[in-house]
Order: sequence, then structure tokens, then C-alpha cells
Amino acid sequence: MQSQFFQTYFRGLIERCVSVTIELKNGLQIQGQITYVDDNLNFNLVDPEVSDPVKQPQLITLKNSFIRGSTVKYVHIPQEELQEEVLISACKNEVKKQKQ
Repeated sequence: MQSQFFQTYFRGLIERCVSVTIELKNGLQIQGQITYVDDNLNFNLVDPEVSDPVKQPQLITLKNSFIRGSTVKYVHIPQEELQEEVLISACKNEVKKQKQ
């Protein structure tokens, strides 16, 4: 299942203490270090920073944030932490499974 792959991939980012930017469907972008991800791709970020603190001043003082997986549009991973070959291979395998 594709979400299991991504869950495993994001757990690897937790182990490497990688900071990511999560873009929500409402356009809000939150940057922080992933400390938790579950089967539904719900995320917990520590020390989150919002992309536009003027529009979202209530989020400035957060020490951690829980982000529901159904609200996530994109997860931006820093280029130096991106394992492109692994992602491409997993996507190809998923396409093959869907065709069968």
C-alpha cells in the first residue's frame, strides 16, 4: 500500500531529524521537524513556523502542532534529504500493482 511506503519514508526523516514544510489544502505552510507520523499520514511537528505569521498570528507561539493527514496537500522535503531513487522506484512499483 502506498501510504505505508510514505509512512516508512517519513519515519526515516524523523530518525534523521529533518525539517520539512507541510503545505495544507487551505494554502497555509508550516515548517518544522517531524516527530510523529501514523498510518493516516497525520503529522506532529515540533517548533513549527508558519509561512505567513501576519495572517496566522495565533500560530506563532506554538511549540508543537498536530496536522491531520486529510488536510495535507504537499510535504516539501529539502533537496539534500530527498532520496529520489527510492521515491521513483516506489511509485513505479505502485503503478505496476494497480495495473495487475
